[in-house]
Amino acid sequence: MRHAGSLFRERKTHIGQGREAARKTLIEKPELAEKIKESILAKKLALAEPPPAADKAK
Repeated sequence: MRHAGSLFRERKTHIGQGREAARKTLIEKPELAEKIKESILAKKLALAEPPPAADKAK
């Protein structure tokens, strides 16, 4: 989700101009809200995972 000034966008989808407009759009389109939620959680989980262990061959 991108935020520039008072404009909210999810990729190429215009969500709303201003916080209340974006909120209203997400209430009216729960599938969009769910898609954004899943995207945020996936990124958060990816950041929380520890890096793969380095192969220490001797």
